[in-house]
Amino acid sequence: MCSSADLALAGLSHRHQARETFYRQTRALYESDSDPDKIINVVAVFLISFWCGGPNDQKDSWHWLGIAIGAARSLGLHRSTSKSHMSSQTAQLYRRIWWSLRIRDALVSGSIGRPQHFSVNDCVVEMLEPGDHAYKYGPLVDTAAFKKVSAMIARGKKDAQLLFGGNQIGDRGYRTDCFFYEPNPGAEIHREEVFGPVSVVRVFDTEDEVVAMANDTEYGLMAGVSTTDLNAMRMSGRIEARVCGVNCDSVMNVQVPFGGKKSSGIGRAFGSNVLDADTEPKTVLIYVGRSKVT
Repeated sequence: MCSSADLALAGLSHRHQARETFYRQTRALYESDSDPDKIINVVAVFLISFWCGGPNDQKDSWHWLGIAIGAARSLGLHRSTSKSHMSSQTAQLYRRIWWSLRIRDALVSGSIGRPQHFSVNDCVVEMLEPGDHAYKYGPLVDTAAFKKVSAMIARGKKDAQLLFGGNQIGDRGYRTDCFFYEPNPGAEIHREEVFGPVSVVRVFDTEDEVVAMANDTEYGLMAGVSTTDLNAMRMSGRIEARVCGVNCDSVMNVQVPFGGKKSSGIGRAFGSNVLDADTEPKTVLIYVGRSKVT
């Protein structure tokens, strides 16, 4: 996936070193609970199981595979999806992950002479079908959304450089991911919410410049800052968004308030702030008369 030149730019001398670096960083992220998405954690630990550092590793492939299988089982990936209310794309994803774990478990356990983590009657999930691998993308939510996103991509091609993607797949609401680079000032594709598979990148030189770019929109729900500098705390305060993630996704958490700024809605959900947003205080005065003093 990476050329030797790319590895050299990253300071890596060979592919084994790259794999080891990937393993150690992924393991550190998993053990620090950095990602709240449980499915991503299952897939990440599954990928860790492909690393083999040596015969003396305490946490070897069999160890990590067991963790991935246990996490998948706790999420119900081993159960049938035929009567569930999940989307077909989610059901296909669950089946692909589960049976990938099942096959990997048989191969690893057989090669090192250890028992499998699965039993014969361990699951009731359906077998994989050819259609489970038919799509790499999920559809847009409805016809109106598909038409809106398609029109914005078409207009975006006039205001920015389209590096790749943006193609329509079939006639059922699918589009490939697309990547726009250096849009013109005020471009719709940069200032408006797309709600589709669209990424836009602009280059900046100074903190003031990037803050102005980030705030050049009528919306302010979520933002993100990727950095190795503690100045990110100052940046997070200057960006006009009510939720800001530093080196992580901006996700919702019931313990802290969630809501937008400017045209991104009013009020707050979650946290103690939800009481102020969803209730209205009222004062009621009742006269009960004067008490007699004896």
